[in-house]
Amino acid sequence: MTLIRSFALVTSTLVFGLPQYASAQTGSVIEEITVTARKRAENLQDVPDSITAFSAATIERSGIEDIRDFFDRVPNLTFQDRSTYRKGDFRLSLRGISNGQHGWPSVSYLVDGVRASSTDDIFSGMLYDLERIEVLRGPQSALYGPGAIGGAINIVTKAPTNESRAWTKLTVGNASTKKIQGGVSGALVPDKTFYNIAASFYDTDGLIDSASTGEHISEE
Repeated sequence: MTLIRSFALVTSTLVFGLPQYASAQTGSVIEEITVTARKRAENLQDVPDSITAFSAATIERSGIEDIRDFFDRVPNLTFQDRSTYRKGDFRLSLRGISNGQHGWPSVSYLVDGVRASSTDDIFSGMLYDLERIEVLRGPQSALYGPGAIGGAINIVTKAPTNESRAWTKLTVGNASTKKIQGGVSGALVPDKTFYNIAASFYDTDGLIDSASTGEHISEE
């Protein structure tokens, strides 16, 4: 059985750190983090909420391509994937507040400000071409409505600019696994109309043999 996924995304930015400053003694620079967790651009150090943020550079360097790749880096957040038993089933807990069986998680999941319509959207595909990931801990219902009593996860994609940009990434692995990612962005009308297109293709034969047919089995 073969799994093929193909989809498109817009853009986002990840940040992690303290305000930027230059040290005369060491020459080091600490990255300044700008977040939009409260639906406006703010320096992370000026936001009174408890936030863990990842920058685009951190995401790329750490190989974050799935929500499970950064969950273990967020304090007070636990995640248990139960999709082996039932598709899309998981336990997500932030600060001890968890979702019930067949219920919405207590944490809102948003991509560019749009809340996921179902729990399946959390596993809708790989994360790539991102600008930032923000994880807010604590009740966020005032900003994000119901389903955010434990917190919120904001996925922010990279926004297009006047400057043209193109990128590709190819990954191969065991079981004839192939993963191709790429995207282009730029301006149709400078300073007015922009475009951003990103897509991913994933194909694998799987590593488990079916007891009935002998064929490789992969996730669907």
